[in-house]
This record gives sequence, structure tokens and C-alpha cells, in this order.
Amino acid sequence: DGTVTLLIDTKADGILQNTNYPASQGGQGDGYYAFQGTSMASPHVAAAAALVMAQGVKDPAKVKDILCKTAVKKNDAKKYGAGILNVAAATKAAEAETSWKWRHL
Repeated sequence: DGTVTLLIDTKADGILQNTNYPASQGGQGDGYYAFQGTSMASPHVAAAAALVMAQGVKDPAKVKDILCKTAVKKNDAKKYGAGILNVAAATKAAEAETSWKWRHL
């Protein structure tokens, strides 16, 4: 379906984030906690999309295509969609697509 999911290998299999997580909600105050879900994944995907665009790919459909095609495929498409986000592969594919290099700045 074109979705991209992030997987970070921590104890909680979440994305490590510094936040104030009150004890009343199960946390221990200010610290680093592993969270899951789209609220954690979407900023990472947005940043990856920005890096792809920085390589010269401007069409939103093409940006999505590159992110989906370069994602590491998993055997559970319902859970992982297009796979695990691979920013290095996405930016490399975008660079190959446009032949644009950072040294052109």
C-alpha cells in the first residue's frame, strides 16, 4: 500500500526519543523512551523525503516511489507496508535519478 515503517532495534522495538514522560502515564519523568507508531515514524520519513528532494527529485509521486522501492522488504506487508525505511539507499537512488551531487553547491 506504499506505507513505510521504521524499526529501531531497542529493548522495546521503538524509536528512542527524549521526552518528559510523567509517572502518572507510566514513565519516569524526563528521559529517553522507546515509542512506536506513525507519530514516531512520520518525522523520519519526512526527513528522508526531504533528503531525496535535496538530491533534485521534486515530484512528490517520484519521492514516494523512491522511498518505497528502496525500503528493506519484510514478509508482512500488512504490518510493514513497503518495508523498513532505508535513507541511504533512497538518497543514493535519488542521486542516480538526477545525477545531482552535493559538490554542485
